[in-house]
Amino acid sequence: LKKKGAVQQYFFNFEDFAALVIFSFVIISIAVLRFGPSWILSYETSDPAVHLRMAMDCVNNSSVTSADSGMIIGQFTNALFIEMLSPIFPGPLVYRSFILKDIYNLFTSALLFFACIRPYLKNRASRWVGIILTLLYTLGYPLSNLLFGFVYLGLSVSTVAFLFIATHLHLSHAFPAKLTLAIIGLGCLGSGLSYTLFAPLVYVSIFILLSWDFKKQHQTFKSKRVLFRFVGMHLYTFLIPTLYAIYYIIIFQLSQNVPLSESLSYEGYIYRNLYSDFIVWLPFAGFSLWLSFREKRWNLCTVLAPLGVIYCFYFFREMLSSKVSTYYYYKLNYLVSLIVFILASIGIAILCEKHLSFIINSAVCFGFVVVMSFSGIPP
Repeated sequence: LKKKGAVQQYFFNFEDFAALVIFSFVIISIAVLRFGPSWILSYETSDPAVHLRMAMDCVNNSSVTSADSGMIIGQFTNALFIEMLSPIFPGPLVYRSFILKDIYNLFTSALLFFACIRPYLKNRASRWVGIILTLLYTLGYPLSNLLFGFVYLGLSVSTVAFLFIATHLHLSHAFPAKLTLAIIGLGCLGSGLSYTLFAPLVYVSIFILLSWDFKKQHQTFKSKRVLFRFVGMHLYTFLIPTLYAIYYIIIFQLSQNVPLSESLSYEGYIYRNLYSDFIVWLPFAGFSLWLSFREKRWNLCTVLAPLGVIYCFYFFREMLSSKVSTYYYYKLNYLVSLIVFILASIGIAILCEKHLSFIINSAVCFGFVVVMSFSGIPP
């Protein structure tokens, strides 16, 4: 900026401001209804007690991780939040800091999702539709994550949303590649350290996406210089995140005397739904995916979607053979929800530009079905 004598300019549309206000109101309302003014500990599972203990281990031992878990991001950020608010919520009141952090995580989920789809919302109608879609997404699996108190699961999905934004910036080529690749590398590190169940899928998808973009820019790999740059790009992006992920997926797991084959077989309490949560959105997501391939305008979900189908099918087969528990299989739905909703939102945004009446009619029909379903009127 100093070299070119330029001045930074910021823009903030009315719809962006409205989105911030609406999301804040909805999240605060959920917090009040769920926990009340008395800060009642109201979770569906006992998981929050474990995560609070891990966070307190970090606080008491002045460390970045608990000895019981390799999921660093959740416990470390909880610990930072607890220490930051310790003058307000000291001693036995630290659980309130934990609840506030959980509420903040839900708010972050909404903002990150809206940021993912915001570049595709070209006109006012599509921006208002984007706000509605963001609320529908947030009140689904992200809210379930809050109610069940999983913490790390919601953070890992938010990390993937962050990576969607980071890869979008890289593919736009509007910023220096070293900067965007460094940001992507940090996001990959966050994905590996927040929840390793999603890490293989995320890493492979980003590798393919970056390789596709590199091939698009250079056309050929025949030159040694181009090949060297290709290898250097991936080492620059993935080396440190991959080493950390391997350590916490394999070495740390083995140090806990828990075989990898057994760690995914433990059952637990979780919301279970095989596919009906996504049926309404799949046509729009499929349209967006088809358009992305046809016009060769990829994004992270363009790669995550087909690879995710293979990944989920593999886990489904392992679940049927009792090698993977239903608890771990249905955790995949939290990531699937993000992928489907982003693709569906992009598809709906495109239709809003060209066929707004179709979207309005579809919304009216969908709303009519929802009202009839909850009205108690017999079919």
